[in-house]
Amino acid sequence: MKLDRVAFFEQDARVADLSTGTVFYLYTPFGGPILRAVLDALRAQASQRPIRVCSYGPCTSAIGGEAWLVPTAPVEPGRIAAFASILA
Repeated sequence: MKLDRVAFFEQDARVADLSTGTVFYLYTPFGGPILRAVLDALRAQASQRPIRVCSYGPCTSAIGGEAWLVPTAPVEPGRIAAFASILA
């Protein structure tokens, strides 16, 4: 497998630089106002270029409710879900 153009960052999503990312993985990170702030920041990035948001856990339903994201496959409980942006 060739992963020479991949970088993984573990950071506080509220302060992370999202400007170069294309795939964002949210693993049951948080909810409420923190999730809203991160989704708003991701939406801003999606208005500039296509991105994908992958998630696992309780935040998946909130992410799936975002009008600017569409699932890339049927969302199944207990599985990783992937969404593609439709703004750029």
